[in-house]
Formats: sequence, structure tokens, C-alpha cells
Amino acid sequence: MTALDFLLLLMILIWGSNFSIVKVALLDFPEIAFNAMRLLVATTVYVGVIMGTPARAQLRTLKRRDWLELLFLGSVGTFLYQFCFVSAVKRTSVGNGSLIIGMSPIVIALMSAVVGHERIRPVRWLGIVVAMGAAAPIVCYLVPVFREIDHEIVELAPVVDERVPEPVG
Repeated sequence: MTALDFLLLLMILIWGSNFSIVKVALLDFPEIAFNAMRLLVATTVYVGVIMGTPARAQLRTLKRRDWLELLFLGSVGTFLYQFCFVSAVKRTSVGNGSLIIGMSPIVIALMSAVVGHERIRPVRWLGIVVAMGAAAPIVCYLVPVFREIDHEIVELAPVVDERVPEPVG
């Protein structure tokens, strides 16, 4: 195993356990305080890595406009995202959360197609329909409002079953 393989496995472990660890940590910490602690640790590590590499010299070449763009992107892309992520983790189940995160490539592809950056080919549309079709019943069953609808559908199943002919053979 190379060092790169090890780092990739470590990244998978960190990302894969992130949702569950945050869910458990939020049992003991208020979400805003927890999020502030996460962002402080991440910022410290990030600055430490930048300062310990040759990329440090490139910081001097950044102009005022670059710093303002970095500040904006960091605020929206990191702070706002993390705030929404931690708030969502607190309010949803681990199963629903993992399904939502698993669907993010689909949502990104759809949003990219809407703004004209990407064209979705028919085979990808099929993949989107299959993925959404597989996730929808799970999410709908786990949400109490949909669970009531599900019970009504189950009650109607025998009526539908009587009308469906038995397979021959």
C-alpha cells in the first residue's frame, strides 16, 4: 500500500463516518458551538498545511480582490454549508441524511443542466429515475406524514391484487 492509498482510505473513513460522528456529538453539544469548534479546528489545520508548504509564497501574490473573493467563497462555501449541514444532521435520521448526501451528484447534475453547463444523456436520465425511484419509498416511509399514506396504500393492496391476473406457468 502506497502513501497515497493510505491517504485515500483515511479520507474515505473520515467522510464516511462524518455524519454519524456529528449526529452523536450533537447529543452533547449545541449545534452552533459544535460547528464553531469544527470550523476553528479545520481552519487551524488548513492554515498550518498552507504555511508548511511552498504554496505559502503564493499568498503574497494575492490582490485585495482575490482576498475578498476568498472571503466570500469561504463564507458561503464553507461556513454556510457547514451551518446547514450540522443543522440538517440534528433534524434528520442518519438513513435519510445518507440518502440525501448520496443523491447530491444527481442534484448537482440536474442543477448544472438547468443553467446550461451540462447536457444529461438518456442513459443518465435512466440512472436518475432509478436512483430517485429507489430512494423515494425509503424516505417516504421514514417521514411520519408519508407513513400514514403508506398504510392506506397497503390497505388497498388486496383490492389491486384481486384484479391482477396470476402468472401462467
